[in-house]
Amino acid sequence: MLRLLIIWAAILGCCHGQSEVSRRNSRLRVMSPPELEGTYGCASTDFGFPQHGGSMTGVVVYPRRNTMACTSFDDFGISLRSRPAGALPVILLVDRGGYLQYRLKPSAYVQTAEAIRRCPVSVCGASLKYMRLRLDDSLPHPYPRMDAGENLRIAVGDALNSDKVRNGQKAGAAAVLLVDQITQPLFTVDKSESSQATNDLQDVTIPSALITRSLGNSLKKAIDNGDLVNVNFNWGESRLYPDERAEYEFWTNSNDECGPKCDSQVDFLKRFKGVAQTLEKKGYTQFTPHYITWHCPESYQNSKMCRSQCINYGRYCAPDPEQHRYDGCDVVVQKLHQLCVFKVAKRTGKPWLWWDYVTHFAIRCSMKEMNYSKRCADRVIESLGLNQKEVDMCVGDPSADEENPALKAEQDTQIGKGSHSDITMLPTLVINNRQYRGKLEKGAVLRALCASFQENNKPSVCSNEEEDIQTNQCLDNNGGCWQDMAANVTACKDTSTGTVCECPVLQGVKYIGDGYNDCKAPMYQDWQPIKIRNTHTYSSYLEYLRHIRCSNRICKLCEEHGMKVVSVTSLVLALAIV
Repeated sequence: MLRLLIIWAAILGCCHGQSEVSRRNSRLRVMSPPELEGTYGCASTDFGFPQHGGSMTGVVVYPRRNTMACTSFDDFGISLRSRPAGALPVILLVDRGGYLQYRLKPSAYVQTAEAIRRCPVSVCGASLKYMRLRLDDSLPHPYPRMDAGENLRIAVGDALNSDKVRNGQKAGAAAVLLVDQITQPLFTVDKSESSQATNDLQDVTIPSALITRSLGNSLKKAIDNGDLVNVNFNWGESRLYPDERAEYEFWTNSNDECGPKCDSQVDFLKRFKGVAQTLEKKGYTQFTPHYITWHCPESYQNSKMCRSQCINYGRYCAPDPEQHRYDGCDVVVQKLHQLCVFKVAKRTGKPWLWWDYVTHFAIRCSMKEMNYSKRCADRVIESLGLNQKEVDMCVGDPSADEENPALKAEQDTQIGKGSHSDITMLPTLVINNRQYRGKLEKGAVLRALCASFQENNKPSVCSNEEEDIQTNQCLDNNGGCWQDMAANVTACKDTSTGTVCECPVLQGVKYIGDGYNDCKAPMYQDWQPIKIRNTHTYSSYLEYLRHIRCSNRICKLCEEHGMKVVSVTSLVLALAIV
């Protein structure tokens, strides 16, 4: 049997995603029953994908069994899917769990894990991974060392928040409200213990929020009294800045070999580039990229690990890439290059060139192809028409025993301030100073940005993302792609996701190459000229002309066909109509 509670509420700023801790307290407004009217605090959970700018109204259900949602509701014969037509969605109210206090014996300090083994606690699922440890009133710490006589608080019945919400989702809930069983500030912690656990969060698609113990008890009491209240989740939390421009930042990585997470970041950058550049050029947004580094403890600066993973004498470090000969210090240097490219591009009034740089670098300078180097980065910078000397000055000397101003500023920015929580995970997207909590996909991120604007002031790309994409980006430095000026041929193409560099197809002949440094026409047996505007090429002579200069015999042959030789390149024989 289920107990029902219908409440009106507006959850302001409960935005969801994949960071470790949500420091941002949101507001829950209860509008009825009368005795519960008022505004309460809530905290966003770190998973689930809301519709930014949208809202949800539903009926809250509190189950008599499996109140902690530790296991599947199917085991208790509970289903929330069977509702009459027109009924409101179900919002599930579940308990988050409590704790027992265990005092360590007066002996030498022990590891918390040992204390857990000695403490007979019945835990949800009988699994240690579901325990939450608290030292008095401090925040959870994984297996800390404790001195004799200290109180150890062990959370019981506290499955991972994501497991609770997942069980609610499988039962048919449209959203979940988690009731904290500990009187404490609203922090939601759900750090994954493995990469598999992090990937499992992707299948949790419904929104959820944590409410206080006192509010939860009040709601349960209202349920017992038979009160009916409606609940409304509102994700219109994005606030436009005073200059009517959405501001967002993306914490990313230059490492392209860290598994599926790196692959998804690169894919997002490629797909979102066109939208991002259009919004930036038209003044709708202000974008800033960021990069996470850490410093090596001073006592370990001469260790092998710090020397391989850090630059500037242990001040800025990154982990080694997976399964490649590159070190963490190589990753930090490329992070610094990308950061400096943005700074130089911004000073020239073209900050959107950062998107071209990172996407071109990912293709041309990959670790897999063993091109992850400064030399390759310099070629990309040159192809985009950026000032190489200014970039080098910003990068400085990675081997010097000194601070790098750009990376030092990044480390300072990692520390949360106000509603901006600490940045600890990659990737992290922040929109209008609020962490974005949703899928890292073009459409989802665009919707979150568009939620910043009033309906009468939204960019047209918000209504039709294919409609308003710039179609002339190849005019700016040829998009950083290969071109043959003499033959008037380019590898740059404008698409709905921005420019791409692909060797051209001319009259059925596909040029071969990477599209950035080189494109070559293949050898053909026919002598049919391929018309390129007012010039022609003889494909059968291309390979031959790579090794010889234009001889009188070739020139005479050209003249017999009514052509005059204009120039000879390593790729084409350019001819003009006489």
